[in-house]
Amino acid sequence: MIPPGSFLLPTFNDLHLHAPQFLYQGTGLHLPLMHWLNEYAFKAEERLDTDSHLAEIVYKRLAERLIEHGTGAVLLFGTIKAETK
Repeated sequence: MIPPGSFLLPTFNDLHLHAPQFLYQGTGLHLPLMHWLNEYAFKAEERLDTDSHLAEIVYKRLAERLIEHGTGAVLLFGTIKAETK
């Protein structure tokens, strides 16, 4: 039961998020999709696949940012390498 004078505030639910893209969020917005993928997305995924320490830093910071902004649930995509997912 909710106490009188209280209210429920639902969390944000993101349908899906590509974690490697957190490295360069907000960049390349002027590019068509395939150019953007080649210039930013695929390079970020490769970079995280080759550096597990960087992947850990990026993913932890992303998780902190999502929590800070009230995201309660997200389908999160990582990279292909198991050690850096």
